[in-house]
Amino acid sequence: MSSPSLATPAQAAPTAPAATPLPAPIVAPAEGESRPPLTKKQLAADHPTWCPGCGDFSVLALYFKLIEKRRLWHEKIVTISGIGCSSRFPYFVQAHGAHFIHGRALPFATGVSLTRPDLHVFVFSGDGDAFSIGGNHFTHTARKNVKLTFVVMDNEVYGLTKKQTSPTSRTGFRSKTDLWGAVDQPINPLKQALAAGGDVCGSQQPHQSRAPAADDGGGDGPRRLQLHPLPERMRRVLSRRL
Repeated sequence: MSSPSLATPAQAAPTAPAATPLPAPIVAPAEGESRPPLTKKQLAADHPTWCPGCGDFSVLALYFKLIEKRRLWHEKIVTISGIGCSSRFPYFVQAHGAHFIHGRALPFATGVSLTRPDLHVFVFSGDGDAFSIGGNHFTHTARKNVKLTFVVMDNEVYGLTKKQTSPTSRTGFRSKTDLWGAVDQPINPLKQALAAGGDVCGSQQPHQSRAPAADDGGGDGPRRLQLHPLPERMRRVLSRRL
């Protein structure tokens, strides 16, 4: 005697998870079409993670003002950095960018500038990333007269790793690597850049200008601005605390 067959309910076909919608691509306007300048809201990406009171906030705000003033567009901006507190810039700017390896931001930016001369290439770095491990690239980039803007946020100390002597630390500066005070003379980045062939070089506090001077002007050659995001008074307080 055959056993009765058991009917099994039909299994529903598995449904694929809903795809996450992709952001709308950035489309360049037609030739001759007017565009309003970008706003900070359109340019800002992730929320900055610097320590409260850090001067890097001011540099980022000035960068946004520069882009708005020069009427640069997302598809024409490249933000490149190395390693350090200052090198978090690409994460906070809604545009093309790269967070490259320590001291090698300038060679990478040189390749971008040479292959895409229509882009505005901005490089952000700190005194250690630019003048220590990347010091040779700093000199040769100025010597080769590459079209880019190099902004160095020089606070004369390694801040990300909690206070070690940097190439621009002043004589007598006490740190974890120079407990009795630095004995080496600090380098002069502006003289070094000018001697190597840099076109436009300058140094200023970020609060001294309403618009940054690190403006490539659309011409050839490197444009370099050395910024000091940590005022002298705050450096003294930092030295006492650490």
